Amino acid sequence: IGGMISHIGDEMQMVAVSWLVFLLTNSPFLMGVANLFQGLPRLFFGLIGGVIADRVNRHRLLIIYQGGEMFLAFFFAFLVLSEKIQFWHILILLPIFGFLKMVYHISRQAYVFDLVGREDLMNALALHSSGMNLSKIIGPSLAGILIGIWGVGWWLFINGLSFIAILISRFMMRRPASLK
Repeated sequence: IGGMISHIGDEMQMVAVSWLVFLLTNSPFLMGVANLFQGLPRLFFGLIGGVIADRVNRHRLLIIYQGGEMFLAFFFAFLVLSEKIQFWHILILLPIFGFLKMVYHISRQAYVFDLVGREDLMNALALHSSGMNLSKIIGPSLAGILIGIWGVGWWLFINGLSFIAILISRFMMRRPASLK
């Protein structure tokens, strides 16, 4: 549930960032450039994410990366709400988000196996996949509504708050004895 709430926030951020870029630049082309800056790190850092996930404590890694994303989301919101945001800020922040998200996703997939084992892995992955697909429907839909009501800056702040749900769920997890 925590992961789904956080993923809804991620999906909403994609819509909010596109809208923000359009407001700042009035350029559909630069909207595409911004999305490219967010997506390319996910492509390039997939292998590095796998190496990192295999070499460190995954539970701790998940907490660190989600905490980092939460910090960036609040910083992003601060820049927008204080009206100091520039397009170049977005081009710097988005690849960092993309890198953190890529390592997080790979580590999370490996951690699911650590938590449930081989016997329940298919059920766990099916449940996780269903939640993530549902969040891809809910997130953008809510983003349009909330951005229309509160604006982009407050939505980015709410996205930062959405990371609290996943962090709480991570801290509540009882880790398998083999990982302690």
